[in-house]
Amino acid sequence: MKSLTRVLAVLLAVVMLLTCAVGCSTPKNAMTVNGYEVSTGEYLANLYNQFYSQYYNYAYYYQMYGMNVSADQFWGMEMTYGEGDTAIKMPMADYIKQMTKDAIVQQQAIKALVKEYQITLSEEDQKELTESLKGMTEDDTIGLGFNLESYTKMMAGSYEFNSLFNGLYKNEGAKYYVNETDRRDYFNKNFLLYRTFNVSIVDKDGKDLPKEEVDKLKKQMNSYIEMYKDGKTVEEIYTKFQADEKAKEDAKKKEEEDKKNQSTTSGTGTTTTTTTTTTTTTTTTTTTTTTGTTAADSDDKKEEDDKKEEEPKEVAPSPSYTSLVATAESANADLVKALQGMNLVDGVSEPTIVEYKPSDKTKVLAFVIRYSHQPKVEGITGGYESADKYYEESVDSVLSYMKEKEFTEMLEKKEKEIAKTVELVDRTIKMCDPKEFLK
Repeated sequence: MKSLTRVLAVLLAVVMLLTCAVGCSTPKNAMTVNGYEVSTGEYLANLYNQFYSQYYNYAYYYQMYGMNVSADQFWGMEMTYGEGDTAIKMPMADYIKQMTKDAIVQQQAIKALVKEYQITLSEEDQKELTESLKGMTEDDTIGLGFNLESYTKMMAGSYEFNSLFNGLYKNEGAKYYVNETDRRDYFNKNFLLYRTFNVSIVDKDGKDLPKEEVDKLKKQMNSYIEMYKDGKTVEEIYTKFQADEKAKEDAKKKEEEDKKNQSTTSGTGTTTTTTTTTTTTTTTTTTTTTTGTTAADSDDKKEEDDKKEEEPKEVAPSPSYTSLVATAESANADLVKALQGMNLVDGVSEPTIVEYKPSDKTKVLAFVIRYSHQPKVEGITGGYESADKYYEESVDSVLSYMKEKEFTEMLEKKEKEIAKTVELVDRTIKMCDPKEFLK
């Protein structure tokens, strides 16, 4: 089943409608769901939505590699429907039809819950729906076999989803209203913002380094903690870290070069080592080509160069700010635990060294410092004026993480009930072939 964030997406908010005709003129309806008769037009609008979603995804993927996906390639793809032991393979066209049926069942499940909890489409969602349809006319959809009314009904389902979620958890007086205190507590504990840099304590095969090497690395990382205590900024500490790493890399390269340059001649009984030093002098000739440049040109160029130097350059802070939302499924449990244990004073914690595994074959020692928000800096994109502003812009995400599982389970339960009521008009389903959209 789709996750909350995936369902919230409105795939056809802005759509380039294809100029093709599907040819589904009869019968009048395509299916009945929970007593509601789904017209052929409404079915086609949903069918097109699912087709467009799949086609756009694969077209974008191919375009990244400088290629175009042909109709034969697209319809020849095999898709996996379902999860785990119940997953099955099916051709793309059948997959799109199945996803269309599921989408319509979900829409009716949402309508049933909206009615059960007496929730109406919010003014905000109604306004967004109206805006998304602005500029569209009957001519834009009729070539695809459905009218604007059918298209609007399909689009409304996405906004009803939002209204249902907010009507259950966000709005004042909601059945399962999440109050401000609980939202803020969840945000403070689980929305983790930090800056970090690290060194690996395993070799290229993922095996632990010898203890003496790890001890040296611990001493190195702890030296940065001392720098912070002495008043150095994170930027200054990171610069020192980069210099230290480069020095280690240069020393390693020199050691390898020295071994290669050693020349040893061995004989029987007596070993004589002869070292011959050959000095080669290389003369490099540089040819300078001068084109006709006037004094005025030189002055203009100098003025241009001066302007370039005066222009402020946007430089992102290093190390960058990283956000992480802690959930039951979160990876890097040791990092999450460390971050959650850091006390924020005036929006920032004391730094600490954390040992954790970013992946199965990696293990690192990391310098980590947590923040309440990324400060807004003139000339740099991103950041917030205060921690409160960061929280305000994250409220919807907070609710999503808090209630996604509960809401999804409620919706899936209703979908299973609704799915039992589905009656398909086989002739319509057969006639409405998504392959027509690419002809």
